[in-house]
Amino acid sequence: LIGKDKKERKILVAAYSIIIFILILSFSPLYTQDVIAKLSFKYYSVPGSLYFLYVATLIIYINFGLYKLFKEYKKATGAYRNQIKYVITACIVGFSGGLTTFLPVFNINVYPVGQLFFPLEAIIISYAILKHRLMDIEFVIRKGAVYLYASFFFLLPLFAIIIFAQSFIFKEINLVFSILT
Repeated sequence: LIGKDKKERKILVAAYSIIIFILILSFSPLYTQDVIAKLSFKYYSVPGSLYFLYVATLIIYINFGLYKLFKEYKKATGAYRNQIKYVITACIVGFSGGLTTFLPVFNINVYPVGQLFFPLEAIIISYAILKHRLMDIEFVIRKGAVYLYASFFFLLPLFAIIIFAQSFIFKEINLVFSILT
């Protein structure tokens, strides 16, 4: 919410409020009445009377996100514009494929072939990252390495303390327990 204007903050607060309501509702039979085998899947939802709220909210959020991307795309120039184009393309491919998974929920017996588009979305984003520098991948790798080393130097003394405590308290060392703690 930092750096957003008042209108955007209100939209975000409303969106989070709606999602929290749907999350609470998801434990109720009003959301999902049952789970049954459908098509080739062992588990598919039988929607409750308010399940459509989830689908409607999802579609609204997807369209709002795409609207924001298209709005930014119109203003952008150069490489940044190209990056946004790849993100928009990947989102359209992934989301349009993902929405087909709702058809069997509403008794439209069409196999959700759109699931096959999920990997394509990841491939498009990966291509954009590597080929068109969608992200500064060297920065991400450098930062990841710094976090890895920092974690190692922080966790190594803790691991030694756990080993010492086990030896002192239990008079034996269980390596599996030490690693899992």
